[in-house]
Amino acid sequence: MKNYILTTALLAMALTACKTNEDPSDGIDNNAMDTAVMNNDDNDTQQFATNDQEPVRRYSNEDAQRLRSDFSNAVAVENDRATQVKGWTVYSTVNADLEELRNTPDEKVMTSTQQLRADYNILMSTIPAYLMVDDVRDAIADVNKEITEFEKEVAIPTTTRKENMENLEEIQEAYDDLAKEIAQARAKYVDNQEDAMEEYLEEINNIDDKKTTMQRYEDAAVEYNEELDSN
Repeated sequence: MKNYILTTALLAMALTACKTNEDPSDGIDNNAMDTAVMNNDDNDTQQFATNDQEPVRRYSNEDAQRLRSDFSNAVAVENDRATQVKGWTVYSTVNADLEELRNTPDEKVMTSTQQLRADYNILMSTIPAYLMVDDVRDAIADVNKEITEFEKEVAIPTTTRKENMENLEEIQEAYDDLAKEIAQARAKYVDNQEDAMEEYLEEINNIDDKKTTMQRYEDAAVEYNEELDSN
């Protein structure tokens, strides 16, 4: 599953790179790396048909540098923490939900808790493909675990406000850890992406091994991920 997600992300990234009429200032806002890129651009999609008779698009280091810049600009970092992620606004919404819960009267805590859960479910189901790395996914799971514990405690009538606040702090600490992991993932990508993209380009441009286009993308994604993880 992880390799499929990375393949999809990198395939969409490549499609984004080969658009010549697109405003470069757009970066990857609105999840430009998402598979919607493939669905919305018939001309580009045709270049990646698995039919070996179709022309094959080759990618250069210039393309790689553009993708590196896109990722770098997508994640805003302050004090070693990710503060915003373009196209993933729910990341900021959840933080706002936690702040609201800290100031919510006891009689409205359940309603605010339900809103937190709804927003966090959206967050988990819309993780940008380029953030689907182990450390970030583990941090997301840790936050979910803390929210689940909070939901159980809130549902108990005898739970005091003090206990609720302590549980909220546990969620906030886990969310802060997530912010750090996203920032570290960004730094790792920017620092090591050049070597990883070199491996990716080598695989994707290899048209002499009788593989289909999609097979080359799958192999390229594996090489790309392994190179990032090795640094």
